[in-house]
Amino acid sequence: MEPLLNTVRVFEENYDYWTSHDFTAIPEYLLNRIDELGNYFMLEPDLNRLFEIPEDFRSNLLESKHVKMFLSYFNPLHVEMYLELAQKEAEICLILTEPVFDRMKKDYYEDLKFLLESKNVEIYTCEKSVTLKDVVTERFCSLVLFDKKGKFDHQRLMSFDESALKWCEELFSYYKDRSTQLEKL
Repeated sequence: MEPLLNTVRVFEENYDYWTSHDFTAIPEYLLNRIDELGNYFMLEPDLNRLFEIPEDFRSNLLESKHVKMFLSYFNPLHVEMYLELAQKEAEICLILTEPVFDRMKKDYYEDLKFLLESKNVEIYTCEKSVTLKDVVTERFCSLVLFDKKGKFDHQRLMSFDESALKWCEELFSYYKDRSTQLEKL
C-alpha cells in the first residue's frame, strides 16, 4: 500500500505537470517505480531568466565529480558547463540524441573534440527519438520531460533523495545500453 500512496503523492504534488507532460520515454519498469522520485521539487525559471540555466541546477552540477547526462535538446549554455566540468576533471558521461550530436558537431566542433579527447569524458549517441533530459550525479538528479506536444517548457524536476538518484541512474543506464559510444569525430 505504501508504494501506491507514494506514487499518488508524486503525481498529486504537481498534478498539472504530470498530466500535461509526456512520460512515454520512461520505460515501464521505471514508471512502475515512479514513487522512488521521492521528495522532489520543480525548478521553473522566472520570465526574466527563461533562457538561463537555473542557478540551483548549475551550481550543483558544477560541484559534482561524477556526471551522467542524457540530452535530447541542445542548449549552447550546456557546452560551457561540460567544458568546465571536464577541466575540473569530473567524470562525465554524455548521451546525445543524433540531432543534438549533429548540432554540436556543426557549431561546436572544437569543444566537442576537446570533450571527446578528454580522458575523463565518454560520449555516446542515441539514434532513438527521445523527449526527455536526464541528469544524475552523486549529489542530485534532474529530469526534464517534454509536454505532450513534444515541446520543451523549461520546467525541470530536481531531487537530492537517494532513491531518486538511483531511479535516474537506472533511466540513464537504460538509454546508455541503447546508445553507441563515440570513438572519434
